[in-house]
Amino acid sequence: MAPSLTQACCVEEIVGDFKWGNKRGIGVKNKDTQFYDSFVYEGVEYFLHDCVYFYHTDHVETSIGMLVKMFENGRRKMIRVVWFFRPSEIQSFHRSYQPSWNELFLASGKGKGLTNVNSVVM
Repeated sequence: MAPSLTQACCVEEIVGDFKWGNKRGIGVKNKDTQFYDSFVYEGVEYFLHDCVYFYHTDHVETSIGMLVKMFENGRRKMIRVVWFFRPSEIQSFHRSYQPSWNELFLASGKGKGLTNVNSVVM
């Protein structure tokens, strides 16, 4: 089990209602990039490979993604997200398969819209 986030060795800094969890390592190409295993934001702890909802004020549906990287580059707190797609978003790619209305499909491969990097704290 990972050490508690309240232990002094694990908490790097606190900004508003945000704090990093355990450090993973530094970037290979960019030594200013620090990677992490987890973070706490607005009282909720998030870990690598957690699946999370992203709410949009201008959309009815939420977006769902998997957290695959957590890092800080300079003072910017960032996450890389791999997205899940709903049946309506992939129907033109898989015409022969008729998914159920409640199925989700995890993006894989390379291409625009499969993953992106988002800021944790605005």
